[in-house]
Amino acid sequence: RDEMNATKVFRGYYDPRFIGTSQHDGATYVLTEREAPNSSEALKSIRADIRYFKWRNGVVGHTTVVWSGSVEPNCNFCMVGGGCDTALELLQKIEMTEEERGGPLPPSLIYATAAVLEGCSFVNGGSQNTVCGGLVQLARQQRGVYCLGTDFKAGQTKFKTAAVEYIRTMGLTPKVIASSNHLGNNDIKNLKSADSALTAKLRVKHDIFAPWEEDVDHKVSVMYTPFINDEKRDFVEYTSLGFLGQPHTMVTYTRASDSVLCVPLMIDAAVWCDYFSNRSWPHENVAKALAYLFKIPEGAAKGVDPGFFKQ
Repeated sequence: RDEMNATKVFRGYYDPRFIGTSQHDGATYVLTEREAPNSSEALKSIRADIRYFKWRNGVVGHTTVVWSGSVEPNCNFCMVGGGCDTALELLQKIEMTEEERGGPLPPSLIYATAAVLEGCSFVNGGSQNTVCGGLVQLARQQRGVYCLGTDFKAGQTKFKTAAVEYIRTMGLTPKVIASSNHLGNNDIKNLKSADSALTAKLRVKHDIFAPWEEDVDHKVSVMYTPFINDEKRDFVEYTSLGFLGQPHTMVTYTRASDSVLCVPLMIDAAVWCDYFSNRSWPHENVAKALAYLFKIPEGAAKGVDPGFFKQ
């Protein structure tokens, strides 16, 4: 803790349109409008911060930037065909004014672009669709730079993918996976005050098993309960079909600190990126190798088998 408290904290690039209203009052240590009047200037500022951080701390090896901020709404520009499908389109969008572009760019995308341009890997620990085609292509242009995501697959979600894999191995056919979780940390407080951010969060939760292309009805509900704080409660019911179509139901209950589950994944991601970068592993291989860290493997890892043991 003493070492962390001694670390210089840089002011963040803040756009209130990409965060829940419950977070606005707490956003006090941010770049001013004069320092970052647009996306282009914000990009320059963040790149300068990364260079200063590496110089001040004597970093000579690989650096990984991890987005662990509050979940943003999904960005239309980051969707396929949205205008950021190539590295050139991405950089052009950042240089445009908001009026020319037709809307704002999310801070996570600016941080990600800054990281890659400075030779750092970028890991999207949030649920928003930051890992667009242009960002992945930009990372591929540099040896040993990786763009990974999306949304850390911690605790109960990791177990869920292992449990469904077990159910399939038994010869059962999973049909309905209904999950309900409640907690009261700041992440859920943000989602409670931003419906569009909640939509981004539920996207990655609902689509975990999409690569199997099976008829699995997977639903997740998230409730904000301040008293519970960070100690998440997660209840999941798995309903499958067995021999002669006989229903089979299994229930699991998980109780654990949400943040404590995620932090080791951040460390793992940074350690692995450093390991692979030092050995110049290809971007596609690294993205697939580290798919187990994320709920929805995107970018070069898109379509990887969601089963935990398979990953």
